[in-house]
Amino acid sequence: MRMLENSSRIDYGKLIYHHRTKKRMTQEELSKGICSISYLSKLENNKMEVNSDEVVLLIFERLNIDINDYRSEVKEIEQLLMNWYESIQLKNKTNATNYFEQLVTYFSDEKLQISLYYWFEIISLRYLVLINDNESCYQKLKKLNKMEKNFDPLQLVYLNYFSGIVKCKNHELIEGIELLINSEKDIKELNSTDQEIDYHLALTYSHINNIPLAMYHAKRAIEYFNEHSLYQRSLDCQLIMGINIARIGRFDEAKNCYHNIIKTASQLNAQGTLGRVYTNLGYLYQKTKDYKKSIEYFSKSLEFKMPRTKEYGNSINGLVQSFIQSGDIEQGLAWINKGIKLLPSSDGTNRIRLKKMELEITNSVNIYDYIENTAIPYFNNKGDVYNLCDCYEELGDYYSSIFQYKKSSYYYALCNTNRKKLNT
Repeated sequence: MRMLENSSRIDYGKLIYHHRTKKRMTQEELSKGICSISYLSKLENNKMEVNSDEVVLLIFERLNIDINDYRSEVKEIEQLLMNWYESIQLKNKTNATNYFEQLVTYFSDEKLQISLYYWFEIISLRYLVLINDNESCYQKLKKLNKMEKNFDPLQLVYLNYFSGIVKCKNHELIEGIELLINSEKDIKELNSTDQEIDYHLALTYSHINNIPLAMYHAKRAIEYFNEHSLYQRSLDCQLIMGINIARIGRFDEAKNCYHNIIKTASQLNAQGTLGRVYTNLGYLYQKTKDYKKSIEYFSKSLEFKMPRTKEYGNSINGLVQSFIQSGDIEQGLAWINKGIKLLPSSDGTNRIRLKKMELEITNSVNIYDYIENTAIPYFNNKGDVYNLCDCYEELGDYYSSIFQYKKSSYYYALCNTNRKKLNT
C-alpha cells in the first residue's frame, strides 16, 4: 500500500525530546560527552537529518530507550494502519472498528511517530464516512485543516481525496468532484495509485447524470477489482453501470445486470448491495410504468436496510413516488407519514422530498412557498446543486403557468446556470 510507504521513518527528534523532558533532563545533561547542545537542539526540532547512528544510539542509551523495541512497535502500528485502511475499502465495518480501537490506544497519549499519527487522523476521516457519522466527519475536517501545514505531499492528497468523498456524500457535488479529480491527478504525479478513486468518481458522476464519465470510471474500477478478486467492490461498480444503462433506455440490459448482481450478492451475503440493487430495480420499473413491480422491489429493498438511515429514506421516497404515480394516493400519504418517522434527523434531503410530495398530492397552496422558503435555502446551504435545479425548474414551471414570466425566467435562468455547473 503506497500511501504509508515512507511513514515508518522514525521521528528521532520527537522521540528524544519526549523522553528527555519526561526524565526532566536538560539538553546539556543529555548531550554531555556525546554531542554539542546545538546538535541536540537541531535534532529535537527536526532541523537536521540524522547522519550519525552512533550519536543517536548513545543518546538513546542514556535515555534508556531500546531502539529495537521501538522500531518493532512502529512497524506494528504501520501494519495496523494498512489493515485498517484496507478493511475500510472493503466496507468491513466490524474489522475497521476493531483496528480503529487498537490504534486509538497507540495514539491516545504519546504521539511519538508523528507521520503515522498524521495518517491515523487522515484515515479516521475515511473511517467516519464508512460508519456514517456525518457530524463527526465535519468536526474531523476542521481538525485536519488546522494540521495540514504539517502534512507531507501524499498526506495532503489523501486529505483532499477523503474530503471529496465527504462532500459528495453530502450532495456538495461540485466541490466534491473537483477534489476527487484533483486527487486522482495528484496521486499519479506522486507515482502512487489508489484505484478506489475511480469508484468514487463513477459514483459522483452517476449522481449528476454524467453517464459517459460514470460508465468510464466504473469500468476502470471493475477491471481493477476483478483482477484483485475484490468481488464485493466490483458489485458496487456493476450497480453504477446498471443505473446508467437504464438511464439511456436499455432497460432489458439493465435488468440482466441487476439480476446478475443479485445472484452474486446473495452468494456473498452482501446485504447492503442487495438493498441497493432492489431499490434500483424499483426505479427501473417505475420508469417503465410497471408500478406493481416497482412497489414490490422498493418494499423488498427495505428488508435489507436499517430504519433511520439515508439508504432507508431513499427507498421510502421511491416507494411513495410509485404509489402516487399508480394513483394510490392513500398508500402514498401513509408511507409519507411512516417514512418521516423512520428517517434520521440528519436526512433533511429525504424529509424535504417527502414533504414536497405530501403538499403536491394534497393540492396545498403552500407547496411553492415551501420550495422557495424551505427547500431552496436548505439545498443551497448544502451546496446540493442537483436538488436545487429540480426546485428552480418547478418554480419556473409554476410562475409560467400563472403568467408571472419575469419570475419564471429568473428561476429557469438559475436552473440552467446550475445545470451547466453539473456538466462541466
